[in-house]
Amino acid sequence: MDRHITPDLTPITTTLELLEYRTAAMDAKLTKFVPGFIEEVERASRHSDRNKELPRVLGAKLYGTKDNLQLLNGVTPTLERLLNANGVHYFWQIAEWDEVDIAAIDKRLLSFRGRVEQYDWVNQAKRLVRMTDPGGGTEEQCGGGKRI
Repeated sequence: MDRHITPDLTPITTTLELLEYRTAAMDAKLTKFVPGFIEEVERASRHSDRNKELPRVLGAKLYGTKDNLQLLNGVTPTLERLLNANGVHYFWQIAEWDEVDIAAIDKRLLSFRGRVEQYDWVNQAKRLVRMTDPGGGTEEQCGGGKRI
């Protein structure tokens, strides 16, 4: 006799729903706070030489279509806007980060500090670059993984 035991997933489902609710609530709070800050960062970067201090892989100019950074685990729409405001638009940039670059961007991530290493964005970005551009180009790349 073949018996299949079906576990009761109700507690797990309830916990997941609660976590989704809490995450949505936290994202809503951050969405109210962060956009004003992002606009301030964008305004300051236009009127200062601060991007000249950034390593090349952090301060690349936007050419063509920027990559969808939300494909990286841990990147929310709000965090993507913050990364873009700090000159991060492409996977190749993140794929080339070293410890100095990570420290520089981490200082600018506000309440998102530590996510670069927590979610291993550098290795995720390397995989995404290989998927979008098997040739492995870097600074010659344009958005969407296409080469100029």
